[in-house]
Amino acid sequence: MTIAVDFDGTLIRDGFPDVSKGKPNTKLLGILADMRENGHKIILWTCRDGRLLKEAVDFCRQHGLEFDAVS
Repeated sequence: MTIAVDFDGTLIRDGFPDVSKGKPNTKLLGILADMRENGHKIILWTCRDGRLLKEAVDFCRQHGLEFDAVS
């Protein structure tokens, strides 16, 4: 299974565009990390780009979620 997930308002609540002010959706981050560990593909699907995209990917990594692709 492949799942594409948005960042702002989904993996993080509030704080746009400053991820340091946002609250992680720890339940969803954990579910997706477990799914990826079990062989599912997880794609970050977001309108962020450049520095803001890097911050989003780093935020997810710090909360235990890596992506198979970023779009």
